[in-house]
Amino acid sequence: MTQTIVATLIVLAAATWLLRRVYLTLQAGLRGGTGPGSQCGSCSRNAANLSPPMIQLGVRRTPASSKG
Repeated sequence: MTQTIVATLIVLAAATWLLRRVYLTLQAGLRGGTGPGSQCGSCSRNAANLSPPMIQLGVRRTPASSKG
């Protein structure tokens, strides 16, 4: 009986935390992410925080003169 109560309380706490995070995320999205709880300034996709890559990876192309 006690184990069931403890497990239920843990599940309810996790569900409450998850619903709170979903609510805050949706509210930030509706506000445009500019509210006091917004962390968009530290987001890795923020254009102001992007630095040039140290290494450029790409497909190596063979020169046209080597065909033939």
